[in-house]
Amino acid sequence: MEGNNSIVIVLALVLVVVVCLLLFSRRKIDTAALQRQLSDAHIARQRGDHEQAEILYRRAIETIDSVSDKDESLLCTALNGRAESLERIGKRPEAEQLRARMVSIFQDAIEKRRDDFLMDIDYLCTNAEFGSSTSEVANFYEKLLAYREKTVPQTSDVFINTVSIYSRLLRTLGENSVADELDAHAVKLRQGGKGV
Repeated sequence: MEGNNSIVIVLALVLVVVVCLLLFSRRKIDTAALQRQLSDAHIARQRGDHEQAEILYRRAIETIDSVSDKDESLLCTALNGRAESLERIGKRPEAEQLRARMVSIFQDAIEKRRDDFLMDIDYLCTNAEFGSSTSEVANFYEKLLAYREKTVPQTSDVFINTVSIYSRLLRTLGENSVADELDAHAVKLRQGGKGV
């Protein structure tokens, strides 16, 4: 009889754990609260309080990672913001790991042809700084440019913005002559000209 009770107790505990896991994985994020937290982190970073910004970005990442249906746009924003703060406080290896995760998410978006999310990536990359990981982001943009050459008209705003973002990244890396060529190419495309 005692053996049966033990089995019942173990099965009940397993059931409780499974139910908790299911509920935890279906939990929804309070997006408004998360965006406020990201905004607070950004403000802290802007005023130079990188330690506080890093804490807030880390909490945002933990919140996003706690659900199965992640908002990867917010996740990438938080990853890059935390990475920038970590770099500023001298923790470059940790920053590089976060940016590697971000670029992996970017690469996955191309592989899965997630065009809507690729637009979100463009929005992030328009003004973001990538510190020691700028070359990895630029390499991603080279691949994104090749992808978009096949999937959107070269005179579309989407394609032209990709060229411009890639140019900015290359300029940050000191590749000014290539960046100048890309900028001229983007101007030509905006005026209705064909690509080179």
